[in-house]
Amino acid sequence: MFNSIALQIQHFAKETPEQLAIIAQDIKCDYASLAKYNRQVAAYLASKGIKAGDRLVVEADHTLEYVYFWYGIQLLGATFVPVEKNTPSKRIIEIAKELDASVTVSLTAREDLKDGWALSDIMPEILAGDDSFVPEIPAQEEEDDKTGFEDVDLSDPVFAEDNIQTEDFEIDFSMFEVDEAKKQAREAERAEMHSRKKRR
Repeated sequence: MFNSIALQIQHFAKETPEQLAIIAQDIKCDYASLAKYNRQVAAYLASKGIKAGDRLVVEADHTLEYVYFWYGIQLLGATFVPVEKNTPSKRIIEIAKELDASVTVSLTAREDLKDGWALSDIMPEILAGDDSFVPEIPAQEEEDDKTGFEDVDLSDPVFAEDNIQTEDFEIDFSMFEVDEAKKQAREAERAEMHSRKKRR
């Protein structure tokens, strides 16, 4: 049992590395590759001073690079705050300010987001970088706040490649309005405080 999808991915990469993990825009990615790319993102973020608990506001997309970035943030222990694709820069800045986010990330460079990152600019560097990042896995006794991710038997026929839909994956980002993002941030803060108390 793991407390995040990102950690589940790392687990599956060891157990079934060649198993199909995701398809986006007809591009396939197995668990070994997905786990590696997630570690590379986490390593890159750490090298830029991003740490567990930090918030990143990220413009959403339906590409594998976006998925790598999403779970890389989660693997590091930071908080991922998605906003809809083509959200105006002014609104992205407002959300980042409201949530005290460390970084804003747009899909491509924007002149009115001078202090932000562009995913199209940083991903080549990330994917050519180090993948030795080792995530912090909660101790067994600290897994009280389980998220319900059950161990999955990937040999089950339901996970066969022929049974996985190949159309572009769809994510409903309407649920991730600022109020929801604030709620997630508060929950992350409470979890961090709880973890600190246990370590004392």
